[in-house]
Amino acid sequence: MLREQITDKEEYLRRMNAFCKRKYDSDFMHEMNRSVAEYVRQFMPENN
Repeated sequence: MLREQITDKEEYLRRMNAFCKRKYDSDFMHEMNRSVAEYVRQFMPENN
């Protein structure tokens, strides 16, 4: 596992922060969340 390979705590945290930004805080992820919410909204009852 990555944590076991990296002994420097700050280096580990830097890599994990970079990973999070690439995977979960990207423009693509935000756009996918927006478009899926719009898609699902089309199937919701009119009063919601």
